[in-house]
Amino acid sequence: MRRVWLLLLDGVLITLASVFALLLRDNFEFSWVRLAALAPYLALTLIAAAVIFPLFGITRTIWRLTVMNDHLRLLGAIVVTVVAAVALCFVYNRLEDVARAVPVLQALLMLVFLAGARVVVRLRHVAPARPAQLAMPSEGAGVGESVLVVGLTRLTELYLRSVAEFAPERVRIAGLLVRSPHQTGRIVHGHQVLGAPDQVADAVRELEEHGVMVDRIVVTTAFDHLLDTERDALLGVERSSGIRLEFIAERLGLEGADVARPPAGSASASARVAVAIHGSGQWTVAPRRPPTGSGTERIA
Repeated sequence: MRRVWLLLLDGVLITLASVFALLLRDNFEFSWVRLAALAPYLALTLIAAAVIFPLFGITRTIWRLTVMNDHLRLLGAIVVTVVAAVALCFVYNRLEDVARAVPVLQALLMLVFLAGARVVVRLRHVAPARPAQLAMPSEGAGVGESVLVVGLTRLTELYLRSVAEFAPERVRIAGLLVRSPHQTGRIVHGHQVLGAPDQVADAVRELEEHGVMVDRIVVTTAFDHLLDTERDALLGVERSSGIRLEFIAERLGLEGADVARPPAGSASASARVAVAIHGSGQWTVAPRRPPTGSGTERIA
């Protein structure tokens, strides 16, 4: 039943888009005669949408959780719907009294209306109930820890959004380190790119000079995807300063646990790493001696 209501709502938006397309074509000069002439084409558009939208899965999406793939699928459904409506109307009455520009304007406005409605619902869902600046800190909450993020992937965006939504008081993003030198100084979700991953020691020292003490370094790139210089730099900072390393990909189980250590024979092979679970539930990466057996040691 829910899908039927969503399909009806899409039908209302399609109707509004079609009428507005006619008004644009006529320079906003409303005419009942022109609207009556558009009625057969509009009816065929709604019939085509009633068949095509369910086939494309448009009625199965949850509006507040829509992503880019959903909008691309919606775009495809709109194009197929308009093409089908034009073909059916041409067979019915050869598009009599329907300007050739109307289907083009209709498709564009359908995309604006349908995608816009989903974007509005999405924004209402992701917007916090209260801005983080106005939220009252929880009783006994401290200043929080500073985190330096290494990598620029989809996991980076996921981590930054999660911190902003669930832990804005406990976690403060000190900055990002990305591989591309052209992105230094740019802003990602309100946080500045400080340099490259192999410059992590310089970034930590610069942050300390500005009074920001880094407590953790969160790596959103899988360990085996890092360059040797980046691995050595990260492990070197961990050994020299005691700053914890956390590998999000391994934490989420997206990479094997055995990739969370330098390969044998490498320059940093002596700095074997282990995935550790503390009582707080956080995963960290700490240096350890080479294991006697295979696999990754898990510390309780």
